[in-house]
Amino acid sequence: VFRLNNNTGVISTVKLLDHETNASYSLRVEADSMGVVESNLRAPSKTNTARVFIDVLDENDHPPVFTKPLYLGGVAEDAKTFTSVLQVQVHPAPFKHKVDHF
Repeated sequence: VFRLNNNTGVISTVKLLDHETNASYSLRVEADSMGVVESNLRAPSKTNTARVFIDVLDENDHPPVFTKPLYLGGVAEDAKTFTSVLQVQVHPAPFKHKVDHF
């Protein structure tokens, strides 16, 4: 699901994530100093690990719902540019999580 770039340390996804399938991931990342001595032989290296937690945010997968099944409108042929033709109303689709906007 994830790829770690060994040179930059950037963690990226290799496939699409879906909150309904996995809402979170826990990764164990290990860094290694890869000590090398002058003769190009590997010296004892130092390592450390970290735990990376990734939360997958839910998105609304459902289309909006129109308040009427049909809207009809018309416009005069001599109407000026940007004349309002029709106003429609939609309600957001049901969304199980509360969303706060800041």
